Amino acid sequence: MYLSRIGLLATLAAVAALEKLLASDLPHIHGLRLEPGMGLLCNNVLHDRTAFDDDATAPRLLYRARYHERIAAS
Repeated sequence: MYLSRIGLLATLAAVAALEKLLASDLPHIHGLRLEPGMGLLCNNVLHDRTAFDDDATAPRLLYRARYHERIAAS
């Protein structure tokens, strides 16, 4: 994919803004560590991932699904 210089600068600025937002202590920013057996289901919210090293004795299992209609809140 080709990005123009302006497009690249805009992308870098957007990444920097998101990193600043996700690193903030705003009450709307939630962090959690998934433990074995836990799952996460969300409506395409902004998120961040930290590095992950698989344990050879218990590798992670990851399923991804795309819902074409929003998941209704209960």
